[in-house]
Amino acid sequence: MVTFERAGCEGVGGWTGEATWYPGYLWRACVCPKCRAHLGWMFEPEDSATPDRVRPSEAGFYALILSKLIDEE
Repeated sequence: MVTFERAGCEGVGGWTGEATWYPGYLWRACVCPKCRAHLGWMFEPEDSATPDRVRPSEAGFYALILSKLIDEE
């Protein structure tokens, strides 16, 4: 897993704080906007995690699964 400030994936599903890796942050799944494949997660501070947010604010970030982004081909 690698963290990014910007990425091309979009957050889907509801926000949750369950089993979060970052205290004070909520997360939701992050998928490719074209094929809808799961690429990782989007993290957002609790106070700015609104249902309509599909990209992180300046205080949020992405945690993406490296093997989903890079392969031998």
